[in-house]
Formats: sequence, structure tokens, C-alpha cells
Amino acid sequence: METIYRQEKVLYYTELFKNYNKFPIETKPKPDNDFDIEYYINFKKGFTYEKGNDTEECFVKNYSNPFASISMLRKTFVVEKNEDKISMKLFSYKRSRGLEKKYFTVRREVNFLTFSFKTKMFYSGFTNFKKKIKLGGRFRVNRTNLVSLEVFNNLTKTFIDDDVKKDVFNNFLDEIIKRLNLKLQVDTDNIPSKYYQIILLNNKIKFPDSYFKFAGFYLTKKILKNFDFNLVTWFMKTNEMKGTKIRRLLNRYDFLDLSNIKFYYDLLGVDLFNKIKDDVFLTSTLSDVYNGSNFSTPIIISKKEKENIVSILNTTTTSEFTFSLLDHFQFKKDLEKYGEFVKINAKTHDEFVVEHSEWSSLLQSYRTGVVDRFYGDDAYLVEKPIKYNDETFYPVLLKNTEQYENESMVQKNCVRTYSEKPHCFIVSLRKGDKNSNIRATIEFQFRKKELLRIQTLGRFNKLLSEEWNSPVEELTNFANYLYQKEFIKLPRMTKKYMNGKVNVLQSSFFEVETEKGVVHRMTPSWSGQNTLQEIIVDYHFFDELY
Repeated sequence: METIYRQEKVLYYTELFKNYNKFPIETKPKPDNDFDIEYYINFKKGFTYEKGNDTEECFVKNYSNPFASISMLRKTFVVEKNEDKISMKLFSYKRSRGLEKKYFTVRREVNFLTFSFKTKMFYSGFTNFKKKIKLGGRFRVNRTNLVSLEVFNNLTKTFIDDDVKKDVFNNFLDEIIKRLNLKLQVDTDNIPSKYYQIILLNNKIKFPDSYFKFAGFYLTKKILKNFDFNLVTWFMKTNEMKGTKIRRLLNRYDFLDLSNIKFYYDLLGVDLFNKIKDDVFLTSTLSDVYNGSNFSTPIIISKKEKENIVSILNTTTTSEFTFSLLDHFQFKKDLEKYGEFVKINAKTHDEFVVEHSEWSSLLQSYRTGVVDRFYGDDAYLVEKPIKYNDETFYPVLLKNTEQYENESMVQKNCVRTYSEKPHCFIVSLRKGDKNSNIRATIEFQFRKKELLRIQTLGRFNKLLSEEWNSPVEELTNFANYLYQKEFIKLPRMTKKYMNGKVNVLQSSFFEVETEKGVVHRMTPSWSGQNTLQEIIVDYHFFDELY
């Protein structure tokens, strides 16, 4: 084999521990999440973590140190070719020893991607070894999505630069194109796209210029034979779709919301589907999951309601709207159980947001009642606008069921479930306007001396960009100032039910007598709910036990 490219890199990591523990072992509670499990185990052994180091010198120095956890990872990437094939292989060799362990654990793995010029097919997969014993692996033929291949995923930035990785894969694919004398139907610099096109051309499959959206489907020639070896024809007939609009969408765009195209086609029918604007179905990224065949109409709706859905869609996008619509259908079904036969009357997305909030509040009133939270007469001060970099951010304190429902719907999060928590202080920080949909949902938690910021998340519970850092920090400091000066007080919750009953609960800090002494609640609870079983045990719990 002729070697085209080769790169090797060795990574070291050493964790050092002291041979004593400065805390009594019995006072360390077991963590609730896997992230802290290893630290907890070492704590129970009686060792205190000291520091970490990623140098070879430290690895060699502590090779036999029982108070060190050490590991060495060597990766070797090779691209080779001969007359019959061209292949790339990533060899990984890991040697590690845990704290207090006497022997080393050795693991080897080989990731590969090979193209045979005889069969004109790609072969990919991986094999794992324990010493010289094969533990298992995977072998696949013509996997169409290059991004899903092990050899592609495991060439990380820490091992190979992105530009170098791109050049290596480009040269690999160009060698195949040259040897087979292939002529690309669509010129592309995108590596996964070029890889997929080679598979399509070698199998004589007909495809549109915007073909890459089908890379996530594993389609054999045997399957496509019944559809004239045409990707678009296969998708339409398999999903029982017809019409020039759907064919145009599939031929023209790669960044399509395929699952929701199928959903709305089945929900609305071909005639109403054809009235939806093309850009409603466009996305910013390629869909990596298709589950349209699993969708079904969740509820029977009238033709007028279907027409209104089309009108709403034409003012938004499927990726923004579908989740809320499915939620809307569930509200409609649940309300019918209470004798409320509501109809979808909204015709724009803004009108739909209002209607969705109204339905949610109505349903909530039947289920649990309507909640109103009161933090004192001066709590509104926290809503002081924050100016930063020529932008204004508007804090909005969530105080009632309607506001919680609206925040949950806009942000696509579960904040609606926090409306009855005694220890929460939720602020929606909105950019540019008090009613803006560009916002961050911020959860503060009441402690005796501070408002502790627990969560700061954007839409779909995603992390926020750096532009939010300063406004969020300013809001945190100001909210703490107001709480410490008693402008913000612990919440009083009023809950009204449809039958006219009203329940009022006051949030307070409580103490509980135990065998070991008095336990002070870290967070407040509603009056009458101060039982020991409700105490949230975490590492700080023991700081307040005496």
C-alpha cells in the first residue's frame, strides 16, 4: 500500500490526589448525577483531589504513583491506496490506570473507511480490541451519511485541524472520482455532499440538484428499483404524496423540514397544502431525523380550522409553529372532556400565540386553578430596563398562570410547571421590547440571604450567546439588592378554582427537628408543607446542620 497521508499524536492526562481527606467521609452525600460519581467514589476512599496535568513529564513521573490516575492516548491516522482500493484508518491506543489500581487497562480501536475500485462501494466501521482479543465492531456498506461514520467523527479538532481534515477527505474522494472517471452532476465543496454524490452516481440513481437531504436515508438499489431509481419519486410515492408543489420543494431545496412537510400534507390535504408558501418549510440546517411517517392527525378539525392553520403557517415557519400546534390540538382534546368545544380561530401567528395562551389558561383552571403570585408591593422594581451596547433589555417578573403559560409557549420550555413552586422567582429578560420573543428565562431561587440564579436559558433550553452575559449579571445583582433590602419578599400564592374555591399559601423558611439536631431548610416551602421528607439534600445541606 502506498501511504498518502499520515499523522500521529499522543495525549497524556494525570490526576493527582492527596493521601488524606479533610472532610469526614460520613457527611458526604452521594450525588444525584453521573458527572460527580467518580469524584464521590474517590472521596469515599479517603482521597482529596489535588490537581490535573496533561504533560508527558507528569505522566512518566507518576507512572507508579498509587495516588494518581493516569492515561495515555495515542492516535494514528493513515490514508493508503493501491490498484484495488483506497482507505483511511484511525488507530487509537489507550493505556490507563485508575487511582489505587495496580494494573493498567489497555484498549485499542480501529475506525476505517475503504473504497473498492472493483465493487465501486464504500466499506466503513470500527473494531475494538482488548490486548489482542477482538471485543466487537461494526461493518457497513455504502453508508450514505458521511457524518455518521466513525472515522469522520473521531477525527476531532484536538487531533487534526479542520482545514487539514477537509483537504485529506477531498483528496481521498478526488482520487476515487479520477480513477472511476466520474463526472459530478452537482459541483460541490461540501465533503459529505460529494461523498454521497459518488454513491448515487456509482449506483446510477437519479437525483435532483438539491439531493443531500436524502443522505440520512439508507436506500438500496433493490428498494429504489420499484421507483425508477429516482429519489424524489421514491419519497413521494412512499409517503403517498402527489402534486407539483411537493415535487418542486423536493427538487429545489436541501434545507427542508421533511417531517413536517409530511405532517401538514396529511393534516390539510393536497389542495390546502398547495396554498402554503415554500419558505414556510425551509430550515437553517439539514434535517438529520425523519419521522414524518409516524405522524398522524391528532384530532378531527373542521375545514375552516384547516384554512386558518394555512393562514397561520404563512406568517411563520413549520419549525417555529408545529410544536405549539400539536400542543394546541392536545388542549382542544382535553377541553372537550370538560364540555369546552373550542375552535381554532386565529389567522396569524401572533393571534395564535394569544389563543394558545387563553386555551392553556382555561385548561389550567379546570385542572388546578389559576395561580397569582405576590412578592410584595415593591417587587415591580426588578423590571427596571437594562441598557447595554445600544440595546435595551426588559425584565418581566412572571406572577400569574397566564404569564407562565406564555413564557413556556414562546420559549418552548417547561417553566409553566414552576408556577406553584414556593422557592422560585422567575424573570423573563426580553431584548428590544417588553413583548419581544427574543428572551431569556431566568430562574432565581430564594435563599435566606440571597437570590441564587439557578438557570439562565434561551429558547428550547439552549445556552445564551455572550451578548446576554452583562445584562443577566446586572439583573442578578439588582434582584439580589432588592431582596436583601426587602423590596422583594417571599411569595404569597393565591390559587382560584373553577368551583369558586380560593386557596392562599405563604412561602416561608422552616426548621425541622431531627435526631442530629435542627435542620434549616435551604429553600422556603409553603405554609403547612415543612416536613422533613421535602428537604432537598445536597452538598450544602450539611453546612446548616448542627
